[in-house]
Amino acid sequence: MKQDTILIMNFYNTFWYKTDIDPNGGAVTKTTVKQEKFDYEQEVIELYSEDELKLFQRLNRDLLVNGDLVEYNDKAPVIDLVNTLSDTDIKKLVRLKTKSIFEAKVKELTSLRTLKLVMAALEETDAPMSYAKIIKERENELNKN
Repeated sequence: MKQDTILIMNFYNTFWYKTDIDPNGGAVTKTTVKQEKFDYEQEVIELYSEDELKLFQRLNRDLLVNGDLVEYNDKAPVIDLVNTLSDTDIKKLVRLKTKSIFEAKVKELTSLRTLKLVMAALEETDAPMSYAKIIKERENELNKN
């Protein structure tokens, strides 16, 4: 059986339609619909000036007219910026030579996302594997709470 996947996005939800097609006759034998929750980060483009808005509208005129892009007038959700580290800060952290200082800095982090970014940066460097263990332990602590 051949599977085709179609992505349809609307203002509030994303729908994935998967169809199983009989290769002999071409008939649809099964359709599965999966609905995903609206995700502001994935589905909203923020425009900050009148010039940006005009350019965006001009470049996407057909999509706006057809309803494929819908204007979103609500406020952006509050994003938790606790423990947000820049790429530079993360690189400095994983390059710390003293294990106790590294561990103390990691203990200050309360964001699982930031820990994942630190782990990814750690894997790209020649840092000791004991640092990865410290990150894993901190992730486990946060997951328990």
